[in-house]
Amino acid sequence: MMDNHTTTKHSYGSILIVDDLLENLQLLSEILSNHGYKIHTATSGQEAIESANTIPTDLILLDIMLPDLDGFEVCKSLKANEKTKAIPIIFISALSETKKKLLAFSLGAADYITKPFILNEVLARVKTQIEICNLRLQTEHQAKQMHFRNEQLLIEIKEHEISHRQLQESLQKLKLSNAEVLKLVDNLNAEIALRSKNEESLRQSNEMIVKLTNQVPGVVYQYRLFPDGSSCFPFASQGMETIYEVTPEQVREDATPVFGMLHSEDKEHIISDIMESAKNQTPFHSEFRMVLPRQGLRWRLSDAKPELLSDGSTLWYGIISDITERKLVEEALKENERRLREAQKMAHLGFWNWNVKSGSVEWSDEVFNIFGLDPETFEPQIDSIMALSPWPGEHERNQELIKRTMESKAPGSFEQKFLRSDKSIGYYYSTFEGRYNEKGELLAIVGTVLDITSHKLAEQQLQSQYTLLTALINSPKDLIIFSFDKHGCYTTFNEKHFAEMKQIFGVEIVPGMNLLDSIPVPELKEIAKKSMVRALQGETISEIHHQPDLNTYYEYSWNPIWENENVIGVTVFVKNITIKMQQDAEQKRLLHILESSLNEIYVFDSKNLVFEYANQASLQNLGYSLESMKKMTPLQLKPHFTEVQFRQLIEPLLTHQKEQIIFETEHLRANGSLYPVEVHLQLVENEGQQLFFAVIMDITERKKADQKIMSQLDELQRWQKVTLGREDRNRQLKQEVNELLLRLEEDIRYPSQES
Repeated sequence: MMDNHTTTKHSYGSILIVDDLLENLQLLSEILSNHGYKIHTATSGQEAIESANTIPTDLILLDIMLPDLDGFEVCKSLKANEKTKAIPIIFISALSETKKKLLAFSLGAADYITKPFILNEVLARVKTQIEICNLRLQTEHQAKQMHFRNEQLLIEIKEHEISHRQLQESLQKLKLSNAEVLKLVDNLNAEIALRSKNEESLRQSNEMIVKLTNQVPGVVYQYRLFPDGSSCFPFASQGMETIYEVTPEQVREDATPVFGMLHSEDKEHIISDIMESAKNQTPFHSEFRMVLPRQGLRWRLSDAKPELLSDGSTLWYGIISDITERKLVEEALKENERRLREAQKMAHLGFWNWNVKSGSVEWSDEVFNIFGLDPETFEPQIDSIMALSPWPGEHERNQELIKRTMESKAPGSFEQKFLRSDKSIGYYYSTFEGRYNEKGELLAIVGTVLDITSHKLAEQQLQSQYTLLTALINSPKDLIIFSFDKHGCYTTFNEKHFAEMKQIFGVEIVPGMNLLDSIPVPELKEIAKKSMVRALQGETISEIHHQPDLNTYYEYSWNPIWENENVIGVTVFVKNITIKMQQDAEQKRLLHILESSLNEIYVFDSKNLVFEYANQASLQNLGYSLESMKKMTPLQLKPHFTEVQFRQLIEPLLTHQKEQIIFETEHLRANGSLYPVEVHLQLVENEGQQLFFAVIMDITERKKADQKIMSQLDELQRWQKVTLGREDRNRQLKQEVNELLLRLEEDIRYPSQES
């Protein structure tokens, strides 16, 4: 047998190639005819059926996409015809979906080849099928010859036995003369000699058949399965030693040695296939693996036809061939196809084929992935495909592009947006070209589909960012924006930066000028240089610079511009934050005042009453942390108030009836002790939020002083009462003394007569 690269013109078989594309017919015809095959062609399904019925054909290469009947319909028709059903069919197609392959094999296909064609794959698959076909025909012919000769021999032997028996009966019944007996014996001997000659001829014929079968690659065999489940190989060519590493004699009575070497994963399905063939008396066809002592793992292909015998057993006539090399090629091809699918998946690249005459469309797996569709439920047709892109304007544009391309017969391309299964919009880029027959008529359009959704979205995002950047550059009045490349040269800047540089440094900057050259002050140039170097190394920088002479503050933001993981420039945003810094300083000063106050100061929400701020004086006096305070409300500090009472108290502030409320109460410390306070409460608004601002004064000492004053007042009042009593007594004594003196004076002035 010659190898795949021979160019000898001997005919190895007749092949019918069916394809509606002229270039495919020419390519396959040239390849196969140069390797010794006789070629005839057809460009439609009907022509293929007629050709297979009229021209002797050993193999058919059948394209799926045909203008009238598709390949599957042609295959059904050929397999239903007694004359053509045995012809092996290899399907050819631009696509490789598992669903299509399974359908092809279910219809009786022998093999499957995908486009674009790989020379060695085509030759290997064709050669294998032709050899299997030839071996099958040769085996069937030899089996029929053996069967016919065996039947003839049995008939002759029976006739000989009958003649001999008849002769014996005649001798017993007749009294013959010696001469007659001798004559009969001579006739008998002549007949025996003739029989012997026929037997020798039959033996030689059998030897010739055995020699022929021994020359056939693989093993020609008979396999018999008995009703009790036992089996054997009544006949096997010498190829049995190569195929199974056993002699024909070792399996003539028992096939167990062969089944013992079946691969463990294949044994179950081989036995099942044998039983199915015996039950239905259908041809046996199976590929399986053997684990042989010397050769190791090998692949085998068996084809056989069953015959039901009178004792209920089944006898198969068949051939087993070594397909290990073919399987290795197939595995390599599958690996290449897997890598191709992975590459297509990684690149989001799919393929499609549109048969213009029949209107049918084929998609590769990746096209279904791109559109997010299930090959089992979605049938790609022109209408269903157009429905994926519900924008009529784009359809009209694409149809016009395809029309122009077909008129020029040159490849074309277009971009299309489509709706994904989640209703988001995707984008694809398609290239395409026409396929024409010898008359220049358009037969099909083939093309690719590349998912460019991420690219388009990135492009849109970039455009949006560019628009935003342009707006940022030109809109803000207080924002300075400029960019420079990796060499430190200006690429763009806004009007604010141009004006600032001219006003401060007297420099009119232009694109291409080096940033450092535009700064005349050495100290500022050194600061800018350090930041530029860091940003060009990929560091994002945010820094604040103070100009003491002007008492101004500037905030700088240095942002690297990346491209393919390399920094190609820097964009700088500069903002005058003097007012903000002053406000921050004022806020810090006010906060310092609040924190330094000896009074307790609180801020709490007007709705949920939860504290948002408490100064250090309040935390120290109450004994709580700020984190704890932010989970509390004033009600937890004022045990004498219920929530209803407290909300009634603050209601005049919320309704703006009062600006401030002052009241006294007691606060509860974390340790459970109480102390008197005076509360000054008012409502304030901050960025749309209403807050209560409370200043709390600890009046413990004041209360003590009040109590001391009251005690002193009581004592004073008591002494006042005592003093008033003494004054009354003094007045009474004084009056008595005066009265006594008056009497004494009268006695002195007017003595009594008794004296």
